[in-house]
Amino acid sequence: KMMRKIKSLLKKLLVSFLICYIVLLNTSSSFARNFDDGARSFLAEQTQQFIDQYASITIYSTEPEDVPAHFNSDKSIFYSCCTTGIAYMYEIFLGLDIYSCGFNAYAATNKTSLRNEYWHEVSPAEAKPGDILVRDGHAEMVAAANPSASSTRDLRHFNFGSSDPVLKVHEP
Repeated sequence: KMMRKIKSLLKKLLVSFLICYIVLLNTSSSFARNFDDGARSFLAEQTQQFIDQYASITIYSTEPEDVPAHFNSDKSIFYSCCTTGIAYMYEIFLGLDIYSCGFNAYAATNKTSLRNEYWHEVSPAEAKPGDILVRDGHAEMVAAANPSASSTRDLRHFNFGSSDPVLKVHEP
């Protein structure tokens, strides 16, 4: 009798695990395209905290040994450029490797590499937290939506590099 109960419990656990696995597998394939507003808010909040905490120890670098973005061994220096910083935020806070969705560590190529099934172009008024602002040679991440925005300058956004301080928040 006890053995039957244990068997039944193990079957239920296995079925539950398989259902969770299938659900997670299917949602992760479309995560870059359709993550919800809660995930967007979480990404923006965590990115803000990361910038607040690590801006003073960040060094802008596009050297091959510094791509992708990373900390040195004792976490006293964070190496980043505009694109690798964005990718790092997606990876550590959402678990998403945006490089596998067409994002490129070299900003100059993103205007064309992001034209695929995972990304679509939106106007500044449609931009939401986590969206990536791309222009030739540079990329930034939207920090807050602004439905009345007529240009990217009207958006609060995170900048991961190219000027001092390397990590900063641009206010409209």
